[in-house]
Amino acid sequence: MGTGIFTKKWPYRILLLFLFLSIYSMALSPDITTGDAGELTSAAMVMGIPHPPGYPLWTLLARIFSLLFPENPGFGTNLFSMLIGIASILLVFEIVSFDAPYWFSSLVATNIGLFPQILNYSTITEVYSLTIFFFLLLLPLLHFLSLTGDNEMSTIIHIQLSPCLLYTSD
Repeated sequence: MGTGIFTKKWPYRILLLFLFLSIYSMALSPDITTGDAGELTSAAMVMGIPHPPGYPLWTLLARIFSLLFPENPGFGTNLFSMLIGIASILLVFEIVSFDAPYWFSSLVATNIGLFPQILNYSTITEVYSLTIFFFLLLLPLLHFLSLTGDNEMSTIIHIQLSPCLLYTSD
């Protein structure tokens, strides 16, 4: 196998990127939707605090995208959710490819990316796509800790993640 980012994974990454750019672009809401979208978009525009817990990181990052489209900040925050959703799908591919063939990893990432809630949260203004991304960032850490034999830290992280794994929405 190659080293660095130019491995045999590269074609799968490109395929997933363009597949979900096209799917999510077609499903992307062109403006503010129902739910928390209006509150979150206006908080991003004025660097305000939406309802508790406030989502400070989401607000800071969404502010950048809302500034890109000053005439339609809702589209900018929707675009932010879409790009974070696609990054999450690519992260799923990377995580699964630690221990599985690349074709299988891309199949798993595609199935997760087409899951209705993931698709929905990645095409509207909502904080869940960023939450999913950061949750997925913890999984390689757990994998690394299991390889290093740091059972104490791995157990602590598993205990703290267990309520997240039991949570279901809708």
